[in-house]
Amino acid sequence: MHVDRLQVALVGQEDRYMTRIRYVFGLCAAALLIAAQPAFAASPVPSMDHEHGSGEAGSSSLSSPAAELRVMLDRLLAEHAFLTIEQMRSGLTHAPDLAAAAKAVEANSTDVAAAIGSIYGDAAIEPFGEIWRAHIGHLVDYAVAIGKDDPDAAEQAVDGLAVYRQRIAKFLTDANPGVDLGGITDALDMHTAQLIAFIDAEHQGDHAGAYDIEREAYPHMFHVGDALAKVIANRFPEEFSGVDVAYSAAGTLRVTLDRVLAEHAFLAAEVMRSGIANDPSFEAGAAAVSGNSADLEGLIGAAYNDAAAASFRKLWDSHITAYVEYIQAARANNAAGKAAATDQVDQYVAQIAGFLAGANPRFDANDLSAMFREHARHLITQVDAFEAADYDKSYAIMREGYSHMFDAGEALATGIAGQMPDKFPSDVAAPATDAMAGHGMEALPLLLVVLTALAGAATGAWALRPRSLRGRRWGSARRD
Repeated sequence: MHVDRLQVALVGQEDRYMTRIRYVFGLCAAALLIAAQPAFAASPVPSMDHEHGSGEAGSSSLSSPAAELRVMLDRLLAEHAFLTIEQMRSGLTHAPDLAAAAKAVEANSTDVAAAIGSIYGDAAIEPFGEIWRAHIGHLVDYAVAIGKDDPDAAEQAVDGLAVYRQRIAKFLTDANPGVDLGGITDALDMHTAQLIAFIDAEHQGDHAGAYDIEREAYPHMFHVGDALAKVIANRFPEEFSGVDVAYSAAGTLRVTLDRVLAEHAFLAAEVMRSGIANDPSFEAGAAAVSGNSADLEGLIGAAYNDAAAASFRKLWDSHITAYVEYIQAARANNAAGKAAATDQVDQYVAQIAGFLAGANPRFDANDLSAMFREHARHLITQVDAFEAADYDKSYAIMREGYSHMFDAGEALATGIAGQMPDKFPSDVAAPATDAMAGHGMEALPLLLVVLTALAGAATGAWALRPRSLRGRRWGSARRD
């Protein structure tokens, strides 16, 4: 089946996407030449040797009902993207973990529907859940169909996705009367197109390209969650107060750390499993993990300085190397090697915790060490379960590990924002930089946009390149 023939595209999106690319890269160029916006007003870059402020003035809790809503929707929607990608990848080759992946996706779908019900009422759970599950079914059907070289079944799946597009737009519009949801529904369209493009790349054996798209699809769902949370909080202000905290510079720091750390957990789990299975995607997955590590290094640099970021990256890479050694030992059935690699992970985890505690007196090295050690155990036990063909357990642990990283992100963001209230205030909105901000698509702070664009410029350009905007359209006409 020719990839372009079934490449899903969105009506009128070509110009919009190219405008977005030009906007983001233009913004980055400008950001490198001008001072940061007021939320990140120039202040001395803190040394790793000295505390930057007491954190008492200008800092407050990063939690509010609106902030928790934002984090919840971001977490569930981004997890949906990752898990659905896993199910599609398994469906493409009918891998032995397909049923377990489907169970994990269903568990996430139940959580997403429950979240919608908690907002719009229990009566919304069933209709939303049916619509949501339908689009997942069509995506997996598409993956299975191209794996079997069945163009008719693939065409039918794409047609089903076109119907889903109309149904989800109607549901959201009916649930939020009088609100312009064009940006959100367009973003959901883009999400579906990304997953189709992902499986097309996998089918072609372009594992690097597939991981590039995966790394675009995951943060994209944070944008969807951010926008939907803002709509909901503005509609129900009594239930979801604290919008200013949720979308402040400190609140966005929390979400950004959540995103990068949780992506690390999922990508590392994927790569460890592919290493155990001797899958040809292993090298591409390892490169994706390295790209995520670069993003995390950039965040440390933005908060502290480049020298601190480089030192952190060395420790972070060492703990990832220890995971690779664990995989190698597992494949060789070397129990002693596995134990030695686990000990190395623990040593590097302690060093990372000590490093961060040395940079920020608000951190306790023992608490951080326990937090990172739990993360390490999630990764190791999920790959042990995968190796033992206990796929249900492997996916359950992976989901637990993913959720845990949101706790880690909150802990780190609270400490950093408290240490640097001038740089990450909780009462000043993060500057909007997204081209879709008019539709409520909350963007990352300016310096984080710079980081993301510089670290992932090739990824973004690949995922949005014109080739992915050719071919079959969603539906027969533009949305009115």
